[in-house]
Amino acid sequence: MFSSLWLKSRAACNIRARDAASGIFLKGWIGGNVKEYDAYLFDADGTLVDTKEIIVNSYRAMGDALGIPIDRALVYDTVGLPFERQMRMVIGEDHPADYFEKAKKLYTDSQMELCRKHLRAFPGVEEGLRALRNMGKKMAVVSSRRLVTLKPFLEAVGLDGYFSVWVTPEDTERHKPHPEPALYAARLLGVEPGQCVFIGDATFDIECGSAAGMDTAFVVWGGMDPADWPVKPDVTVTEFAQLLPHDPKSSLE
Repeated sequence: MFSSLWLKSRAACNIRARDAASGIFLKGWIGGNVKEYDAYLFDADGTLVDTKEIIVNSYRAMGDALGIPIDRALVYDTVGLPFERQMRMVIGEDHPADYFEKAKKLYTDSQMELCRKHLRAFPGVEEGLRALRNMGKKMAVVSSRRLVTLKPFLEAVGLDGYFSVWVTPEDTERHKPHPEPALYAARLLGVEPGQCVFIGDATFDIECGSAAGMDTAFVVWGGMDPADWPVKPDVTVTEFAQLLPHDPKSSLE
């Protein structure tokens, strides 16, 4: 499924790149290597790890247990929001506190089980992170996923050791698309926002990074389409190696 989705997304981006009206789609350009930055801030879900179907199926299992319908399209549209906010949007606000706690436990238990069976990093991610580390670049993961699931997810695919800074909803008062998580990550890394790039697959990532004064990079492999987003990414990349500031071959080894 991922292969066909990725190819369709890449093809769509290439068509737009050739279109004279592609400025409607992007502020910047598509493909090629991005410029060099001191720090690289990454979203997790849909950017580093392929979790979309895991998220949807976790909601479905929760809905089955509670006897409530789950709108698959709504789940897709809210991926990237903090878990609590997404949960309330998916199942509705009109429930007592103990109902939400039960729903969260059902969802989390299902997600951890599915993670053990199906979670994987996107192609080229580990190699690209290793290359950035070899270049001496600072890296942070800035996620709307709670640390209790983010840490085991990245550990499961061997990506946890690449990040010196982790920013999750527990760390900031305001969350994506507000710039606070990106600014907090930059501060912990000791890097000015203008020397950072925020990399993600969702509008909330691009809005967050842009509002923080950072360049932004949209990755196509998460399956999203930024055509109607209120804030356009500075660049779109179709493979992870394009995030590297120069020919990656020497750094990938």
